[in-house]
Order: sequence, then structure tokens, then C-alpha cells
Amino acid sequence: MTTGVRVRAATECDISGLAYVLMVASGGVMEAIYHDVMPGQGAKQVIERLFSRVGASTALANCWIAEYEGQVVGGLNAFSLALFDAEPSNPWLREDRQGLLTPFRALFNDVGCDEAYYVRAVAVYSKFRGLGVGDALMAQAHNATRINRFSRTCLAVFADNTLAVEFYTRLGYTVVARHPAPTHRLMRYQGDTLLLVREL
Repeated sequence: MTTGVRVRAATECDISGLAYVLMVASGGVMEAIYHDVMPGQGAKQVIERLFSRVGASTALANCWIAEYEGQVVGGLNAFSLALFDAEPSNPWLREDRQGLLTPFRALFNDVGCDEAYYVRAVAVYSKFRGLGVGDALMAQAHNATRINRFSRTCLAVFADNTLAVEFYTRLGYTVVARHPAPTHRLMRYQGDTLLLVREL
């Protein structure tokens, strides 16, 4: 971990930053799902609401923040995949947009990756990249994997996001499944989505 990078548990004060992290990490999927859902509110404002849902995968208990020299520079949302089965209903996920999540669910179904710790979102603010922030956040995810007694960590990434794929490969992740990505005008990547796994 780079000197000066500190990872801490997220608090309510971090919700705006976590919404940004989820939007960046999703490559536009979150914007595609939550745009125009609530009159007068943008996608980011709706996404912020996700982090106040107790018992949800986006609950603050499943989120961490990275700081560097006292500034928030990135964030992480990670949890047991089993949490999906107990997820409370999401009032902002419209039925006509659930198809945007289908390819990601198919990835996990393809390999039966239900007993793993899942990194849904990790992102570093652009001007702080190259300082080891991503490494520090992923170290937190790997530590949480061990604490929660899982043998592997998994995550989904767009194949076209080559920098992210290279980063995860350097950390020991391997591709175990591939599925065509959803398409939408707000999404920043096309092509396939990949399921990557790192064994402890």
C-alpha cells in the first residue's frame, strides 16, 4: 500500500462520493438504469439513495473510502454474493430496465460463483491515479474476503476497459466467464463483460 493512502469505513457523509464511484465503475450501466427515474432528479441523485437502504448490497456497511493526504480519492463497494438473495426490493429499478443487469447475472450463473466475495465497484478519482489508491482499495477487498471466510474474490469488468483488466490481472485475477454486454446510449463500453476471479 502506498504511504499516505488510508482506507476507512464509509459514513453518511461519503454517500455522494460513493455514488460517483458506482457510476464510474459501472461504465455507464448505473446511469442507464437510473436516468429519468424520478422527476427533477438526475441519475446520481437516485443512485445516492441506494446507499441509505439498510440490508442492501449498497448499504454503507459494505462500502469503504480511500483518503490521501486528507482528501477522499476513491471508494469501494464489496460484499458476499449471497447478499443478492436477501436484497430488499429496489423501488427505483424499473422493470423495463432490468434487462441491463441480465448479462451480469448470466456471468455468475455460468460459473456458479455464488460462494464468493464480490467487488461490485472500485474507482479512483482521476487526478489521484498512479498513487496506489486502487491497490489499497483492492487490498481491503481481499482482506474482507478472508475475514468473511471466502476462498475467492470475484468482479465483473468490461473487456473494452483494458486498463482495468490489466490492473486486475496484475493483482492475480483470471477470466473465468464472458458474456455479451448490454447496450445503451449512456454506456461507455461495448463488447463483452468478463467475470474475473482471484483465489486466496
